[in-house]
Amino acid sequence: MCGLFAAVLAVHIVLFVANADFGNPFAHFVSHWASGVSLGLGDLFLAGNEKLRVALNQGLAAVLWLLIGALITTLISRVVLPRGS
Repeated sequence: MCGLFAAVLAVHIVLFVANADFGNPFAHFVSHWASGVSLGLGDLFLAGNEKLRVALNQGLAAVLWLLIGALITTLISRVVLPRGS
């Protein structure tokens, strides 16, 4: 799930940088989900360039989702799965 959230954020960055029409249903869907999974980091970096601001803020959120996923995977593998002899 964390990888999916990171992928949604990455797709939104690409669409935003490429000047996608967010009136398009697909672009609107991606934008809506990206705002929901951005971890509140929408205004962490206040770059003068709007494209750079979106790339930095949502890129950081995507990296954090990947780190969260890796941490959860590690915890599950250490706690739940049996160790080999």
